[in-house]
Amino acid sequence: MTIYDGYILYLSEQEKYPSQLNWFQAFIQNMVGNLIPITNLYNKILVFQENQDQEQTSLRLGQIFYLLADFEPIDLEELEASLEDEATEASLANVLSLVGMLMREVSLIQQ
Repeated sequence: MTIYDGYILYLSEQEKYPSQLNWFQAFIQNMVGNLIPITNLYNKILVFQENQDQEQTSLRLGQIFYLLADFEPIDLEELEASLEDEATEASLANVLSLVGMLMREVSLIQQ
């Protein structure tokens, strides 16, 4: 990848996000979603560094970069629509009845 290719990639990614805050939110969501694979790759890197295997170390670093760099915007319209839906609003009575059911289940398990 040349510097020109990187710049073209940057411009195409910039068009996807209306603001830097939207980009940052999507980046954080991507990091949280890839936390376990990144941790596993990092542990492999530590083993490869102990064995002085530079090829595998570089490969795993590239995989981590790809996991961090490849993400899509969060669809905020879908989230807002689900919040406006009346079916998603829980009433206090529903919450209390669910808590009561859970408490009965826990007491049955403990007996």
